[in-house]
Amino acid sequence: MKPEAHDDGRADDRVRAAIADAHDSESYLDAVAELCLARCFMPVLADESGAMSAVIVSASDGSEALLAFTGFDAMQAWRLDARPVPATLDDLAATVIESEADSLLIDCVGPTPFTIEQPLIDALAQGNRLVRDEQGWAWIRVNHDTEPG
Repeated sequence: MKPEAHDDGRADDRVRAAIADAHDSESYLDAVAELCLARCFMPVLADESGAMSAVIVSASDGSEALLAFTGFDAMQAWRLDARPVPATLDDLAATVIESEADSLLIDCVGPTPFTIEQPLIDALAQGNRLVRDEQGWAWIRVNHDTEPG
């Protein structure tokens, strides 16, 4: 995803509201669908050699998650020295798989942490976006070659 000249780094209020309201399976999927339409940020940090890399965190159970944020404010609340890389949810899911992490952890220090795991990660990484239609939930395939920007 190319950075937009007008992007000021603010989170989409609808995305944050959907994440905050994700208390059951339906509202969880609503939040994922909103994230499918949003720009997120993947933080990158310099490693010991000075190379920039995505951030993977480990939980006490040994599982690993790629970090992402809905806005600059959430990322800076986590770490001021992180550099933001704009990304779509399908790009982030592909990075989860490439990095061999188990999940995607969004807004880890708030305002509301949100985790996406398998099997959603695989479907998203294939370039799919979750949408609600008349019959329930469906996947649509995104062709990045025809997206604006």
